[in-house]
Amino acid sequence: NNKFIIAAADCTGHGIPGAFMSMLGITLLNEIIINDNILDAGKILDNLKARLIKSLHQTGKENEQKEMIALSNKISAEISSLMINISSKEYYDVYEILREVFRSKMLNNLELNKRKLSNQFRADKKTIATVEYLEKENPQDMDNLATEARKYQKMMENLRIKNWVVERDYKKNTPVFWRLLLLFFLSPIFLIGWVSNIIPVTIIMLPIKKIRDKMFHSSVKFALGGIILFPLWNILLSLAIAIFTNCPLLGILHLILSPIIGTVTLRIQTLYVKTFAMLRFRSNKKQADEICKKHDEIVSTIENIYTLKSKTKNS
Repeated sequence: NNKFIIAAADCTGHGIPGAFMSMLGITLLNEIIINDNILDAGKILDNLKARLIKSLHQTGKENEQKEMIALSNKISAEISSLMINISSKEYYDVYEILREVFRSKMLNNLELNKRKLSNQFRADKKTIATVEYLEKENPQDMDNLATEARKYQKMMENLRIKNWVVERDYKKNTPVFWRLLLLFFLSPIFLIGWVSNIIPVTIIMLPIKKIRDKMFHSSVKFALGGIILFPLWNILLSLAIAIFTNCPLLGILHLILSPIIGTVTLRIQTLYVKTFAMLRFRSNKKQADEICKKHDEIVSTIENIYTLKSKTKNS
């Protein structure tokens, strides 16, 4: 009816139970406003309260609050088992480094297929549990490991490389020449894709630069870019091509091919980034040797902790 209903709600600091209540609140507000067409603020809040009480099976009994806390804890525990949950605030960045460094070794320990994402998830959960054990049982050793992990991260940042370069390239000595040759032949396709998508890519990068936690970057890219910006941009660009060339068929052809060109461009960019990361790594042999040594020391330390934890559990 040409009216806007705005609800401002806050569940900051309540974690998973707060997120659960937010989802429930949004669902109930949609039912009240859209389905039942209730637009008065007071009536909306009264209905919301009544439906929340009914949804959570509250009756006003004495032990109800304790039951709700137990339910929230149970929901939190159940959801935590299905996600990467790092509870340590002091060493959050260290956990992120260590689960990546030790992932390959943990997959070997668990005898899991390295290519499956579900197996990588299981391996990361095991690594996090191992590091949590160390943090709880020996805080001083945890502090030492954190120092070494941060040094390792800083060394990689100085060379602008990532952990996969250390693990894959240094030991296997992957040939770079064929990669460079392939990049040369694919450069025209990349140039077309880059010019076509430079505007939406620039817009997407603006909010991402302000988000410190990298775990949210892919979500923003998918939501803002994959669902909204890229489709809208390709439609507008296809319309412009059809109008300025006076050839609707050319616009339709661009609309069909643009997702393919965009995907290929992204693959070429990934190949470019990885190839030149490998070149930087190889051209700085002294630093590369130091990085690999630090990597192996960290892996060895976590392996010892994992073995100790397993023995303690079995004894």
